[in-house]
Amino acid sequence: MIGIVVLSHGSLAEALVTTAVGLVGAREDVTALGLAAGDSPESLGTRLRAIADEQRRDLLLLCDLRGGTPHQVAVDCVRRLGSAHAAALTGVNLGMLCEAVLLCEQSTSVDELSARLVRVGVEQVERFGGADAVAP
Repeated sequence: MIGIVVLSHGSLAEALVTTAVGLVGAREDVTALGLAAGDSPESLGTRLRAIADEQRRDLLLLCDLRGGTPHQVAVDCVRRLGSAHAAALTGVNLGMLCEAVLLCEQSTSVDELSARLVRVGVEQVERFGGADAVAP
């Protein structure tokens, strides 16, 4: 079993988790962690460490923005736990999160799950309109 933590600026993580739960069902191993205005990177890191210590399982950390504070905190967590026990992905979207929730229970490797979710995340992005757009 792999735990999932969605990290974001503001309330995006909470909105994504709430919406995913509405689509695929509630899971106790899915947590939202937002960086509110005025929060420090250290306080976000402290909250993430507490979640990691409480869950005591491999963690998949889904972040909103590459290079942002939530991503940097997630990378620090991966370094602390080791890449065999944690992975951080950026660019989280609803399709990626729903797939993660559905697969986390049956996945045995955070590395395997994160690789699959990168593909899912990319597949969720599609352009309609414009001269070179892909037709549905």
